[in-house]
Amino acid sequence: MRGWCINCLFWILCKGVETMRFIVFIRALMVVNLVFLGCSIHEPSSKNQETNALAEPVASVKALIETYQLSVVDYAYVKDAVGMGTRESAKAIFIDACPHAKYLSGTIPSSINIPDTQIEAYIGQLSTVDKDKELIVFCGGVDCEKSAVVARYLKEKGYSTIRVYLAGEAEWRRKNYVEVGLPIVQNSVENNGVLLIDARPYVLYKAGTIPGALSITDTEVETLKGRLPQDKTTEIVTFCAGYSCVKSHNLAKKLQAFGYHNVSVFSGGYPEWEAAGLQTTAHGSKTIETVPLAQKDAYVDGVKLGTDRGTVDGEWLKTHILNDTVPRNVVLVDVRSFEEYTQGHIQNAINIDAAKFDALTLAQKLPKDKVVIFTCQVGNRSLEAFYKLKKAEVDVSKVVYFNAGFTCNHQNQCAIKLNKPLGIH
Repeated sequence: MRGWCINCLFWILCKGVETMRFIVFIRALMVVNLVFLGCSIHEPSSKNQETNALAEPVASVKALIETYQLSVVDYAYVKDAVGMGTRESAKAIFIDACPHAKYLSGTIPSSINIPDTQIEAYIGQLSTVDKDKELIVFCGGVDCEKSAVVARYLKEKGYSTIRVYLAGEAEWRRKNYVEVGLPIVQNSVENNGVLLIDARPYVLYKAGTIPGALSITDTEVETLKGRLPQDKTTEIVTFCAGYSCVKSHNLAKKLQAFGYHNVSVFSGGYPEWEAAGLQTTAHGSKTIETVPLAQKDAYVDGVKLGTDRGTVDGEWLKTHILNDTVPRNVVLVDVRSFEEYTQGHIQNAINIDAAKFDALTLAQKLPKDKVVIFTCQVGNRSLEAFYKLKKAEVDVSKVVYFNAGFTCNHQNQCAIKLNKPLGIH
């Protein structure tokens, strides 16, 4: 396209076209460029693209920013606000103003989509958001007006803390991994065009995953990196247990550190894939119907055990948590990072970041003479912590994990969702 434009300019100059016609021609080219590049799917970066992405906004965008007095932020600010990549960990709500299809093809992690041409249809996503919550709006880059249009609308609706990331998805994609939607992953699977990596614990991977996916957790990638492709341009998509699961984001960052520069995260993960009725490795397996044996409830020091090996009974613990009646001989250990823990946790839970320690060190840090119950935001990391101890032959007779997810506010008021049993006996 650029070569064609340059040839055209030389042809015009050589023919001695008068100045006015030359200016009209240049303006026409600019209009075409704006139409196609505003929210286009970007090609791999080049030196020229790097320069353009960092340039000043085009006049029309700059005028909107100035007219509506919109605050502009840069990549460093946005990266910090994204947090760990999940919507819960983000310090602001990110709003992608591009068309929905473009949003699905790649966006800044944790973003929601409010296209500038369909604001009324999508604005309901902010119905429960406080008007002083920070909102960061972006689109395709410095030549894209869509973010300014949406930001103006939000400001007129009373939202008081609005930022615009002018460099947008174009700059973010060059410097970091993006989040992709279900249709993109489905198409890639059908065409065998991407390497899928399941970042959930291996026991969950065995119970069912997306066909063709490789099993490498974020905590094992250092030891299993020999399974990764030698070609650092390979398109890789990581996933785990849904939008609240940070493991796929952690894995994406580590893959980037290894030099892979075409990494995306499917944040909807296995739950969204399964809910869509798409094929999984668990579908089609034969089951033998048997009459279940009557089983007595099992307890350890008054703690009711679940049907899966190593679990606490979910309903039992959920009831105690919500009624603030967790027995005194029980300690809840939140195994997430301290940053996640401080954003909201189950009342009276203590924090030990299990991923930071080997099994023996983790065991030494656990409270003694109590029943330890591991918890985390979706249940994956608590399961992983339990099996880390078990694999190292640490005594886990008084250690169990809570196979559940939760969402807690800063006052530690939590909504708890139990996961379905895995059938591990």
